[in-house]
This record gives sequence, C-alpha cells and structure tokens, in this order.
Amino acid sequence: MKVRVSLAVVLLVSSLFFGALTPTTGSAVSIIKGNSSFTATIPHDPIVIIGDANFSDTALVEGWSGDGSSGLPYIIENLDIDLGFTPTAAISITGTQAHFVIRQCYLTGPLATPSYGVHLENVANGIIDNTDCSGFSTGINITGCDSITVSDNNCSDNPNGIYIISSNSSTVINNICSNTMFIGIRIESSNSSIVSGNICNDGDINGLYMNNCNSTIANDNVCNNNNYGLFLHTCNFSTVNRNTCNENALSGIYLFRCHSSSAADNTCNYNREGMYIQEMDHNNVTRNSCTLNTLRGIVLQECDFNNLTFNIIANTTTDFGLLLPGQSDNNDLTWNVLVHNVFNCIDDGIGNTFDNNYWSDYGGVDNDEDGIGDTTYLFDTTNSDSNPLMYYPFPPEFAQTPVDQVIEFGTVFSYTLEFTVTATTAPYQLSVDDVANFAVDTGDTIISRTTPEVGIYPVQTVATNIYGFATVSAFTLTVADTTPPTVTDAEDIEFLEGEGGDYELQWTLSDLSPLNFVLLRNGTEVISSSEPTTAVYYSTAVEDLPPGVYNYTIVATDIWDNVAFDTALVTILPVPVLDALLPWLIVGAAAVVVVIVSFAVFRKRKAS
Repeated sequence: MKVRVSLAVVLLVSSLFFGALTPTTGSAVSIIKGNSSFTATIPHDPIVIIGDANFSDTALVEGWSGDGSSGLPYIIENLDIDLGFTPTAAISITGTQAHFVIRQCYLTGPLATPSYGVHLENVANGIIDNTDCSGFSTGINITGCDSITVSDNNCSDNPNGIYIISSNSSTVINNICSNTMFIGIRIESSNSSIVSGNICNDGDINGLYMNNCNSTIANDNVCNNNNYGLFLHTCNFSTVNRNTCNENALSGIYLFRCHSSSAADNTCNYNREGMYIQEMDHNNVTRNSCTLNTLRGIVLQECDFNNLTFNIIANTTTDFGLLLPGQSDNNDLTWNVLVHNVFNCIDDGIGNTFDNNYWSDYGGVDNDEDGIGDTTYLFDTTNSDSNPLMYYPFPPEFAQTPVDQVIEFGTVFSYTLEFTVTATTAPYQLSVDDVANFAVDTGDTIISRTTPEVGIYPVQTVATNIYGFATVSAFTLTVADTTPPTVTDAEDIEFLEGEGGDYELQWTLSDLSPLNFVLLRNGTEVISSSEPTTAVYYSTAVEDLPPGVYNYTIVATDIWDNVAFDTALVTILPVPVLDALLPWLIVGAAAVVVVIVSFAVFRKRKAS
C-alpha cells in the first residue's frame, strides 16, 4: 500500500536508480503499444558514440542513412539490443551536435545498475521515437541536452521510466511510463519543456514529477494509481491543463511553489486529495473536477492572491471539499461548485473573497428569479458568500453537438438543438446571429423565417445562461434543389396520313426553380424555350409527315441541372389502297356515265 512521505523523502528516494528487473531477450521482437507497432529484427551490440566525428564514422560503418544535418539526420532503427549484465547503456550518445533519430528499437536491460536504454549527454537535435526500453534502472536518460524530442516510447517496468535533467526545450509526448518503482517521468532543471499526452500509471512514488522547470507545459497526461499523480515543484509560469489524475494514494495533482501558473480542466477524482496547492501566488485554478476524493477536494496551503473559478469540488467522503488553512490570504473564489462534501469549505485565512459560488447546503430562496439567493451563505462561522448561486454557473452544455444540415429547396427549415438540462442547470436563452433568415422557436428549435432560397447559410447560435455565461456553436445549412421538374404526360396519337392538322401534343411543365425545355422529334430538336420560367404550358400541332412512328420527347431542365422528360408516340398510318383509288374510280365512273349519256343523246338526235 502506498503511504504519504515527506517531500524530502520523495526527492531522496526518487533520485536513486537501482532496481532489479528481469530482462527480456530475443533476436526479433514485435512491439505493439498505443497506435504504434514495429518489429525489431536486427540483433546488435550496445552502441557508444562520443563526438560528431565518431558519430560520422560509426554511421558510415553501420550503414545508417543520413548525414547528420537537419534535413538528413542519422537514422538508428530496428535494432534489438540486450545489455545482458553490463551496467551501461544500450545506446549512448555524448558530446554531439549532429541531428539524429533513434526509432523502432527494442532495448532490454541488465540486472546491474545504473543502466539505461538510451543515454544522451551534452547533445542537441536528437529524437527518440517509438522505442521500447525495459529492464533498466532508467529507460531513457537525458542530461545536459537541448531540443531533444522523446515521443511514443514505452518505458514501463523500470524503476524510472524517463529521466531528464538540465535539458531545456525538451519535448516529451505520448510515452508510456507505467509500473515504475520510483517515477514514471522525471524532469529537473529543464525550462521551456513540453510534457504532453503521456501515460504514467501504477508508479510507487510519482507518475509525473517536474522540479525547477519554469515555463513548462504539462498537458493531457494520464497519471493514475501512483502515490502522487502529477507533482510540479518550483515550476513558475507553467501550464497544467487537461490532465487525468485519478486513484492516487496521496494527491492527484500536487503543485508546490509554482508561481504565476495555471491549472485548468484537470480531472482529479478518487484520490486522497484532488489538488494540493502549496506556497503558490498569483495563479489561476479553473474548471477542474475534484470529486469523490477521500480527504479533501482542493487545498490551498500558504497561497496568496490566487483565482479559483468554475471548479467542481464534490462528494469528499471524510473531510473538507475546499480547505484554506491559515496563511492562505487574499484569494478570490468565484463561480465554483461545492456539493455534498462532509464540510463544503473551511477558511482560516485572511481576506479571502467568496462570491457567486454554488453551495449544496444553501437553504435560501430566490424571489426575484435572478439565479442568486436572496440571503448570504455563511460557512464555518469565519466567512460567507454574499451571492450564493441557485444553479451551477456553467454555460449550457450540449447533449449533442450541432451538426451541419441539408434540406430540399421548397421546405421550411427546423432544427432542434439538444442541451443537457438537470435541476441544477441555470436557465438560458438561445439566439441566432442571422436574424434576417432565422429565428428561435420554442424548445430550442431554430427555424427559418421563410422558405429559404437555394444556397449555403452559416448559422451561429449562442446559448446564454442567467449568469451571462454562454455556449457558442455554429453549423451550416445547405439548401439544395435536387428535385426534377414536373412534366405532365402527353397522350400517344395515331391517325391517317394527311390528318395531322387535326391533332395536338400538350404538356405542362413546372418547377420551383426556373426551367428551360426542348422538344425533340426522333432525337432532333424541333423547338426550345427562349428563357427560363417556373411554369409553362406548351402545345404543338402534329405536322403532316410521311407514314411512320415518330418519337416526340420534351425535356425540361431547371437551373440546377435537374432533368425530367416525357415521350409521346405519334403514329401516322398510310391510307388503304381502296381508299386511295376510290376518287379515281369515282371519276372514271362519272366519265363512263357521261360517255354513255352523250352517246344516247347522239343516237336519239340522229334517229330524229
């Protein structure tokens, strides 16, 4: 079981590098960690490089690519190095300025100490990437170096995972340094360093420890189940944001003498103490979650002129949610949430200001419905909050983030935004920026004032709660016309040759968008429209054409290239032979009659 130890003991014990871990051997080892995988296939003896000349000579002998320049660094990769029982380093580079990359190597350590997977001293411009170091007293050791990047490595199962000292501008990102006897990642006297995205779980002392590292960024790390999760000592002007430090035996985050720094959006749950802040002035501690810690949520020990805002301190099981012992003076504590702690707050300092905080045990009322209690909240007989909140102060929170919308032209737009609403959610109002085209209807629904035209509409929404805190979001409405025009069906026609003038083809064309049309006969254009319109009635008399079947197709195309058509068949039949000869027969018969009559008349005259 982990136990509390003094700061001096922590520093003393964590400075030791001895430890016994059984090495893993093999000539070809497959490594899978996080999102990376590789296979170290080249067994190799330990590498020792001293100076740039030696680096160049070694690279030539080994056949390493690169020339040591920034554009072509030396590449040391895919090596499987087992130190055996030698207490040195698998890869050691000292006294160089050349650019180099160590990557995708599998390094195993000895039983003896001190030993290192990678040891860099007095070098610059190095990268250690995607390499596995296990069984050493320290997985990666960097001393007196500048501008070194350590990324995506696995340094678990060592007494110390990564140890960096006197190395400014170090970048340590996305490494796994868990199950360590002492400290997962330890950085000392290394200013302007970036330590981000690392996992340091299950350490016997600290997950992540930084000492005398000013202007440092320690963000997005996970430090669970250690004694101390994340410990910063004398790291002024630093940033500690979005770290997860849960289930640590002592403090989730311990900040000691880190003046003018910020700690924001950290999660520190299920520890003995969520955040322990000691001897720190002029800092911002905001939007941290400290819930279900056993002893205290947040402690300010000998801290002056700090701002604590929007923190959640909840469900501390045995002691205080927020503790300000004596000599913690002149701090401002506003817009915090303190709920269901054994004691929500103890303030033994001088000049600390509490205002606009939410207290779960406040029993006042809010007759004017401004979200602030009408009476002062008194706590611990030593201090009070003149404006206790009736609701949590946090801006409205989306249950589902708004997404871009697409509707068909001709429809009215309606989109309901989904917020998480509980009994402690402060009342809010929703507004839109484009009031000419949109409005807010009941139930957080954004509607269009009219049927919107085809186009793209950026929409920004602002949900502002009763305390003036807002959630801003944006989505894009796309109005598209993908519907083809409407074309009525023309009836097929059949008639005898010569009767074409008695028949017509008729169509009605319409669309919400302007359209053009063309009439084709057997694929050849007969006529086309002169300019776009949204509706047109078109009729045409069928021409007298030779007998046959004619395909009349009218094609309507709107301005968005949506197409509709209708086809009518016109069948012209030939006149039957008898019908064709009948006029001639009639004429011939008439002529015969005329001849006969004329002959009869002639004979009668002659007889007389």
